[in-house]
Amino acid sequence: MSGYKLGDTLELALWYNGDRLTEKDAARHGIRKAHDIVIRQGGLVTTPLKWGELAPGDERVPEPPRHFAGSPRLMVGTADILAIRPGLVIA
Repeated sequence: MSGYKLGDTLELALWYNGDRLTEKDAARHGIRKAHDIVIRQGGLVTTPLKWGELAPGDERVPEPPRHFAGSPRLMVGTADILAIRPGLVIA
């Protein structure tokens, strides 16, 4: 059992430096990769990722890591779970 339920929303997030476009792209790539791993391992079928960008002080956003340099932004990808197929689970 994966612990996921139909209708749950997967939420994946990565910090990046908002002053650097390449870091924004890298954060999106990292979230896509993590999403692929989670759905494969959980046997999940989800909606496409929806993207958002948040900053420290926004609702539900923690403080950035202490060592973070630059203009901290939080890239967020969310996807709703449409189906769970336990037979597809890959350990």
